Amino acid sequence: MTRLGYTHSTVSVSADADITHLTKQAQVVCQLIANDPFITQRSIAKHLDIGSTELFTLVQTIRNDDRAQNYILHHGGGTKYWTNTIKPLLDNGSLHAAIEHHYMYPNRIGLYTGMSCMFYCNFCGRNPVAKYDRDYEQHGFDVFKQIIDQDPKTDTFWDDRFRISGGLEPLTNRYLGDIITYGKERGYKMQLYTNGFMMTEKYLEQHPGMKDLHAVRFSLYGVDAESAFKVTKHNESFDRIIENIINYINSTDNVRVGVNWIILPGHAKDVLKLINTIDYINSQTKRPVDFVTLREDFSQDVRFVSVEERDHLIEIFETIKDFKQNKWPTTHWDFGYALEPLVHGKNSGSLEMVAWNEMVPTSFPQVAVAVDVKGDVYVYHESGFLDRPGADRYIIGNINNSSVDQVVKEFIESKRTIRPMPPDVGYLDAFDHVVSRLINQARDDEQFGIPWNQGPVRCR
Repeated sequence: MTRLGYTHSTVSVSADADITHLTKQAQVVCQLIANDPFITQRSIAKHLDIGSTELFTLVQTIRNDDRAQNYILHHGGGTKYWTNTIKPLLDNGSLHAAIEHHYMYPNRIGLYTGMSCMFYCNFCGRNPVAKYDRDYEQHGFDVFKQIIDQDPKTDTFWDDRFRISGGLEPLTNRYLGDIITYGKERGYKMQLYTNGFMMTEKYLEQHPGMKDLHAVRFSLYGVDAESAFKVTKHNESFDRIIENIINYINSTDNVRVGVNWIILPGHAKDVLKLINTIDYINSQTKRPVDFVTLREDFSQDVRFVSVEERDHLIEIFETIKDFKQNKWPTTHWDFGYALEPLVHGKNSGSLEMVAWNEMVPTSFPQVAVAVDVKGDVYVYHESGFLDRPGADRYIIGNINNSSVDQVVKEFIESKRTIRPMPPDVGYLDAFDHVVSRLINQARDDEQFGIPWNQGPVRCR
């Protein structure tokens, strides 16, 4: 397993002013955790060649030091993991609930509205011939209204609960606009992830609810017609999506609009073409794209971007900095977990992922679930793909004549586990991998004798 920003053989002690007041050993601990948020206390003790009692004394010093805490969260290669996912999940309590296997209403719920998909992307795990019977379209509308109506609205960020996405394209559901409007009228920030192919001017006229979104993220599968076709197997995928993005921005005022692009192995140089694409979109719209998300592929058996390509990306990301500063300063670029260190000149390694035998048998519905038009509740984001072989093992219930609350509560209280099999790791997206690593880390720390609530990171 690739670690972030350190090897067990050598660790250079930072001279950063935040932690120079600490002992050399405490500095090393801070740096290890800052660069690898998933490192266990057992591994730290082994690296320092000390026992748990001595390490416990060190971590208490670090835990009670404000400058050390700031360093861990904001000055290492793992910053994106800390700020984007770990700290928010700690703050809302869902991660602790999952670790302790206690009931909590899901922090995030994916609404999988899609009925079919017109693309055949080579990295997608869906069954390419799968589609829902149209009879489920109205049923799905009722399902999603039910979920919205039954939401307890009890936690701090309840209005950010829902993400409309899925293994099938959400726009293929003719009730999508109505679902969005229904959620917005009840106080939710409705967010949509889409390939955008169907979002034409005519589609927007027929589905006015599309303008009730809080945010929408369009997925680009190439940087020109040729590269997009290689991924999607659809001749019009690139040009039409670009046109639709431009039209959507020009027809809306208050919706945050973003573009997502996955860096596949051998295609790091294409990021330069992506910059040109964003430049073109922004030149044709009344306001620039709000955000661009760059991601690394997390699919099963993926061949990660090479070390050499990552070095090249460091140079390319400098070009993005210049582009943002000098031309489109309001367009935010988000590089995700593993690419963010490259922005700061650190080639820290690829995405942190679990192997199939490291998957959490209890899963973590307290953190996130996904619900499709049938009302089936899935515990992993990439398992909610219709007719994906083996994925039905990760259905924990159905909300017909029930609720998300009841399904999750019954699953947790039953102490049911799902024994993972080698193909199952493909059901996890990048977020699921991170949560899995954290739960495994917390349970190992407990066994080692330094539980999270007594460990070096105060927010845990």
